[in-house]
Amino acid sequence: MQRVSYKTSLLKEISRAVLVLLIFSMTSCNHGGDKRNMNKTEVFWSDYDFNDKKLINHPELLQQQVLSFINLLDRYSAQNSKNAIGLFMDKLLAADTSIVKHTVDEVLEKFLYRADSPIRNEFYYLTVVDCILKSENISTIDKERFIFQRKLITSNLVGSVANNFSYVTKEGHTGTLADIKAEYLLIYFNNPDCDECKRVKEMMENSPEIASGLQSRQLVVLSVYPDKDLTVWRKAKYPENWIDTYNEDQSIMNKSLYDLRAIPCLYLLDKDKHVIFKDGVLEDILSFLKQNSKAVN
Repeated sequence: MQRVSYKTSLLKEISRAVLVLLIFSMTSCNHGGDKRNMNKTEVFWSDYDFNDKKLINHPELLQQQVLSFINLLDRYSAQNSKNAIGLFMDKLLAADTSIVKHTVDEVLEKFLYRADSPIRNEFYYLTVVDCILKSENISTIDKERFIFQRKLITSNLVGSVANNFSYVTKEGHTGTLADIKAEYLLIYFNNPDCDECKRVKEMMENSPEIASGLQSRQLVVLSVYPDKDLTVWRKAKYPENWIDTYNEDQSIMNKSLYDLRAIPCLYLLDKDKHVIFKDGVLEDILSFLKQNSKAVN
């Protein structure tokens, strides 16, 4: 799947949510000195009626409130945010089915999990998923999708050892991820026909940070074509100092070894194959390489 951007429309929805959050902040603080520093996520839903008939008939009315809540979470610690999401999900999952379905599918999944969301946050969404999987109000069949999502989210987490896979080059050489020796390994999952892949590839080819890392041998770039049709891959040209490969046994896709819901997809690993960036933004990766590159005499 090619990475398609809906960020403009999503950002408009988020902007409206920020306005709601500002109004909430103005009206909910300063009701006594001891509440000035109160965690607002703890009271955000305290007066909200999830059984309102108007909400049942128009569940989309909840969207701006949820987006405002998500923006508010960023002000607090990870544990506080996790607790607040849990409290919210307890109320949501007890509501009418139409409200639950719309809020989970069209708000939480859309904004927290979808690859092209500007506020994507898998830490928040993992808490959502765990609450859904524990709920007795969600059927076993409906939970299957969230079980799969949880597998993708918890796979190759930052700090964990990246899943190993085998590859074959155009010259027929075989290897595995684990066999590659380098201070840093940049994995570039891509499809040569993907427009966004072409844009990212050009940026990588013109990057001083990548060029310097390759020259000093501190960095290895592993380009991986994960799909079945090899025609387009065999025609494509990649820099000679990259390892240009495809995943012959299709284990990446068939076993969901990596979350490739959208491509291109970039991972940066350290010398022990620990994940530094998962589905990272190229600019962030380049900044990291610039800050952490070792001077070569």
